[in-house]
Amino acid sequence: MTKAIISTKAYREFLRDLKIRIEQARLDTARSVNKELVGLYHDIGARILEKQEALGWGRNVIETL
Repeated sequence: MTKAIISTKAYREFLRDLKIRIEQARLDTARSVNKELVGLYHDIGARILEKQEALGWGRNVIETL
């Protein structure tokens, strides 16, 4: 089996491209997680507000939760 010789320039470009893809995947993941958390927190806040209005829960319900 013959080993392919990778030129130094080709190797550096390949490595750079891999690093860019990894970093982009990390950023995309962080954005996705943040989006989900914002939606979750909004939903929790809306549900607490509904209960406060419907059942007369006071401000202390948040501390209790």
